[in-house]
Amino acid sequence: MDFLDSLRARYQQYTRDMQAAKKASPNGGFLGLGSDPRKSPCNQAFYDDVGKWVDELLLRNPRREEIFAATEYILQAPIGRERELTYGFLFAAQAHCRRLIPYLTPEERASIWAWYDRAFPKNKRLPVHTEIAALLSGVPAKKTLFL
Repeated sequence: MDFLDSLRARYQQYTRDMQAAKKASPNGGFLGLGSDPRKSPCNQAFYDDVGKWVDELLLRNPRREEIFAATEYILQAPIGRERELTYGFLFAAQAHCRRLIPYLTPEERASIWAWYDRAFPKNKRLPVHTEIAALLSGVPAKKTLFL
């Protein structure tokens, strides 16, 4: 199994874990009944696992193509899954790309930026996604004040 396959396997396992958590709690926290699968420990375990995978990738002195493929996979993972329970943590796991993007060429960043900006518009981005957008686009994020 190549390194990217091990990343895909982690994402697939997370989907299975969330499906199992949902089956275990058919009411899914409805009206405070049952346990809410959105609060399952598998969410944080998945997030941490992706972070460890990125650590391992960077320690093994990867080729730029591997970094590009991993960045693209992690950033694209939430697309089309907005109605699934896994969406929030798939979106959150994009934060790990902040460590990968600096290794990409300007052309690779531009390639990813071309679809990222459309897939995750400004009004849907959290602060970490604004950082990702800045890294990809090369345009520093504007500081905003919340009054």
